[in-house]
Amino acid sequence: MSSSGHGSVVVGTLADDRQAHETLGQLRDAGFGTDQTGLALKTDDLIVQTDALARADVADRGLVDALVGMGVPRPDATNYERQFAARRAVVTVQAPDRLTEAAQILRRNRAHEVHRW
Repeated sequence: MSSSGHGSVVVGTLADDRQAHETLGQLRDAGFGTDQTGLALKTDDLIVQTDALARADVADRGLVDALVGMGVPRPDATNYERQFAARRAVVTVQAPDRLTEAAQILRRNRAHEVHRW
């Protein structure tokens, strides 16, 4: 997975649901709006989704289609789906002019598989 010239979204995964919510809070504290951020995670048989990933309706459409719609190539989106199925939270940020900052916040919070497209 590597950056393409697209430059519209950053995606990362977090193993801890609490840390994922804290990361989302830090993104918002940094000025990223609910229209720019997204969170999806699984708890038992329930899918929790917020912001952009809720609007993309991950629970019904699936994570792959939601990520592809944001500009993530299908093979990479499928990799995130596997991690999501393994109960890793997925965080997205769509802010073309602030992708580097968003990626830094994700990495500071121990996110894995942080990539931008």
